[in-house]
Amino acid sequence: MIRPYRGAVLAGTLLLSFALGYGLAHNWPRFKNFDFKPAAIDSKKEFMVQDKTPVILEQVYTRCGHVTTSEFKGKKYLIGKSLSGVRELYPVRDGYLVWFEDNGSLVIYQRIDDWCPKDKNLCHLGAYKGYLAVYKGPSGNNQEVARVTKIRVEDLPEKIQEDVLNGKMEFNNETALNDVLESLDEYE
Repeated sequence: MIRPYRGAVLAGTLLLSFALGYGLAHNWPRFKNFDFKPAAIDSKKEFMVQDKTPVILEQVYTRCGHVTTSEFKGKKYLIGKSLSGVRELYPVRDGYLVWFEDNGSLVIYQRIDDWCPKDKNLCHLGAYKGYLAVYKGPSGNNQEVARVTKIRVEDLPEKIQEDVLNGKMEFNNETALNDVLESLDEYE
C-alpha cells in the first residue's frame, strides 16, 4: 500500500520544486534588490511640446540607407500637444516613431521607403545577364533595374567593360546616362 503513495509523493515533490524554481526564476528581478526603491513618478506631469522644445526630424531612407537629421519645420503645429497627441499626428502605421529624449527634445523618426534626395535621381550602368543595363540609384546598388539594353557587355571596348563592371558609370540623371548610351549604340 505504501508503494503507490511513494510514487505520488515523488511526482508531487518534483512538480512542486519545478513550480518553485520557475516562479523564482521568473520573478528574480523582484527579489534581487529588496532595498531598491523606484523613483517617485509624478503621474500628473505629462511632457508637452513648448515653444522652447527642440523638435528634431530624423529621416531614414531604406533604399540607400542614408539618414538625414534636421530641425522639424512644422513645430508651430505641435506646440501644446502631448506625446500622445504628437503620435496621433505621426502614427507608426505611416512610418513614424516619436519620443522625448532625456534632454527634453522631441524626436520624430520617419522611415521612408525610397531614395534620399541626394540619390533619388542617380542612375548607373551595370551588367545584367551579360547585357548592359540601366540601374536606378548610386553605383553598387543593383537592386532596381530600370531597363536592359540590347548591348552585350562583352562587345564593349575593354575600358568601358571595366568601368561598367567596377561601378564607375554613375550619372546624376537619366538624361546624362542616355547621352552615353547613344554613343554606345554602335556596339548593339
